[in-house]
Amino acid sequence: LVVYSDGLVEAEDGHGEAWGAGRVEQVLLTNAPAERFNRVFDGVYQHIGTKTAFDDMTLLMVDCAA
Repeated sequence: LVVYSDGLVEAEDGHGEAWGAGRVEQVLLTNAPAERFNRVFDGVYQHIGTKTAFDDMTLLMVDCAA
């Protein structure tokens, strides 16, 4: 289960481009479960670079294994 705030996907780079839900999905699909949380935040911070985030960024991941 993955829950995140709008600030995570709306985080903009220096050109005003939002990081987007598609990038979150791509990170989740291409990384091992144990790496996903850190990879999402690494990705968004690489995206915004030195720009300060204008909104909170919240991410919650819960492993719901059977």
